[in-house]
Amino acid sequence: LLGDKPTPLEILRWEICQRFLVYKQEQEITQRELATRLEVDEAKVSKILHHRIEKFSTDRLINLYCKIRPETRLCVA
Repeated sequence: LLGDKPTPLEILRWEICQRFLVYKQEQEITQRELATRLEVDEAKVSKILHHRIEKFSTDRLINLYCKIRPETRLCVA
């Protein structure tokens, strides 16, 4: 998943994918149900859940996550 020396951006993107997985588990929903909540097709959700996000911009990942967790706040430490 992450290489030997991931960049801060790669780490952020990986962590966003992890948050989708946690949400799915917490809500006890299927991949299809998550796709419905995100208003995207199931194939895109599968890519996010399996960290195959090369074709997703960071903005897109954040915007999708905000659909299910609108209270999300970003901060740079």
